[in-house]
Order: sequence, then C-alpha cells, then structure tokens
Amino acid sequence: MTEINDLKQVDLNNIPAKDLAFMLKKALGTTPFNIRELVAKTDLNYNTVKGYFGGSKKPTRETFDKLIKALGLETEIQEKQGEYHKKELVTHPKQHKNQSAAKEKAVYLSYLMKISRDYLEFFRNSSATERDVLRNTIPPEEVGYFTSLLSSLFNEEHFKMWKTFQK
Repeated sequence: MTEINDLKQVDLNNIPAKDLAFMLKKALGTTPFNIRELVAKTDLNYNTVKGYFGGSKKPTRETFDKLIKALGLETEIQEKQGEYHKKELVTHPKQHKNQSAAKEKAVYLSYLMKISRDYLEFFRNSSATERDVLRNTIPPEEVGYFTSLLSSLFNEEHFKMWKTFQK
C-alpha cells in the first residue's frame, strides 16, 4: 500500500505519468472520496484530474500539492516529514543531506517495485506467448544484473562480494 508520507517526496520531474497515476489511485483508495468528490474540493478541471489518475497527464508540483491537500493527506505528511527531519538532524547532522537523497531514491524504488509487481503478476498469469513478448523485450543480462544487485543490497557482505565480481 502507498505510504501516505511518501507522496510529498515524489520527484514529479523523474516519474512517468503512468507511475504517478498508480500512486494517486492508491492514495485515493485510502480515502472515502472518488475523483468527482476530489475535484469538488479543488479548483481543478474534472477531465484534467481524470487525466492525472488515468496516467495521460502529469500535474505540476502546485497542482499535485492541491490534490494531496484535497485528499486530506497534507497534515499527516507534514507531521511525518517533520518527525523524520527532526530525528535525522539531531542524530546525524552531517549525513542529513545524503540520507535525504537516499530516502528519496529508496521511496521511488519502492514505488517502482510495487508497480513492477503488478506487471510481473500479469505475465505470471498470462500465456507462454505473452511471456515470450517479455523475454524478447527485456535482455536476460539486465534481469540478472537487476536481481543480483537488488538481492545483494540487503546483505552488506553479499554486496561486497557482488561488487568484487562486477569489476
């Protein structure tokens, strides 16, 4: 499930409209609203907002923030971000900048993994012909690299060995 406090950290310039739509739908699902009710709480055009949720359009940061506020998520986001930043500044003042970048990238990677899981489930439940399309589209060496790196990142000793073999 989409973490509410992660939405504000999304870099709108570096996320595809379809991925952003996925996140918006997840966030909307945590509220009692539908798109029409959301639009009624903002000064936004219904078709434009529908485009955001359909993945055909991307909002500006200002519009995205309006959507978050209309969803009633802004206060909780600000509280959680404030707690995170306060804790990080007190415990690691010199590393704060790097940790914020790491957190942003980790959050984005988490979203990509959630989206990838949905697409992978499609291929898991599809025909051999459809899986051949996947096999012919993604080079096997990319799959190997991605899975081995991701797996090794969760164990520092494994990661050190992985890096040694990548040279």
